[in-house]
Amino acid sequence: MSSKKDRSKGLFYFTGFVCPTTTPVPDQLFDILLPVLKEAELKVLLYIIRRTFGFKKNSDAISLNQISNGIKTKGGKILDYGTGLDRRSVMRACKGLLEKNIIKLKKGVNEDGVNQINIYSLNIIEPRVGENYPYSSDQNVPTEEENFPYRGDLKNPTLEENFPAQQTDKQINSLQQTDKQQDKEDLVALLIKIGISKKVAERLHNIYPTEIIMKQIKYLPFRRAENPPALLIKALNEDWPAPAEYLKQQAKQEIQKQKIKEVEKLRIEKEKIQHLKNSLSAEKIEELKTKALQLCLEESGNLFNSKDIPDIIINAYLNEIIKKEF
Repeated sequence: MSSKKDRSKGLFYFTGFVCPTTTPVPDQLFDILLPVLKEAELKVLLYIIRRTFGFKKNSDAISLNQISNGIKTKGGKILDYGTGLDRRSVMRACKGLLEKNIIKLKKGVNEDGVNQINIYSLNIIEPRVGENYPYSSDQNVPTEEENFPYRGDLKNPTLEENFPAQQTDKQINSLQQTDKQQDKEDLVALLIKIGISKKVAERLHNIYPTEIIMKQIKYLPFRRAENPPALLIKALNEDWPAPAEYLKQQAKQEIQKQKIKEVEKLRIEKEKIQHLKNSLSAEKIEELKTKALQLCLEESGNLFNSKDIPDIIINAYLNEIIKKEF
């Protein structure tokens, strides 16, 4: 740290900034929020920005002690000194920022799946066209569906179309509860298979929607994790978007699908033309071949003799004529 402090005299001497290390701060903090923020709120907000955008993340798990006193590594290295606020002031500041809708707070679990943690992020509204949510976990541009933390509860889809109208609400509710319980058991079993304990798996199910958990499980093989259970929990806590390798694979699969569609389209078109040919008389086919040959010669500027043009070219022109006229 480039600073010196004499705590007994309350003196502080800053040795200077180290460039070009920077943390992006939204312009609205300066233009709109400065007059309305209390000193403690501003300190806490800047600390959250540093721990998120400063490390190219959209959200981060931050404890009250870290906000207050800073972070020291297990090796004893000091990463930062925090805000210098006491815990009570930090709690009041966080409450104020939440009430002002400046930050978001959600509950998660630590990488061991034992303790609950607070995950902070700025309240980022939907961007204009061409803009993206600031950062993704692997520094890839997020896909449209990955730009923002999950909102809403997808665990309880409507079942109106799945049941006969004569069934009572009680019957439907009973079926819903049965389906939800089965979904929970299946998801917990899958998490256990990955290496997460049953207790932690059930806790994750209670915190996160099934669709969000399944999405992160789908991404997991592409993250090359040394500790898959811990990384999955971290990905859920921080709303990690799809990894680059997954997006590349999806793009390749989409290209392959398009190629298959094009081949199928050409096959159907070829069969249709052949069917039309079969329905025409031999005289009509010869008439159309003559027309195709003439069209070919005209488009080539009459540079070739009719005898020099191969049949495959004439047939291509013939097929185009049949498509247009029939």
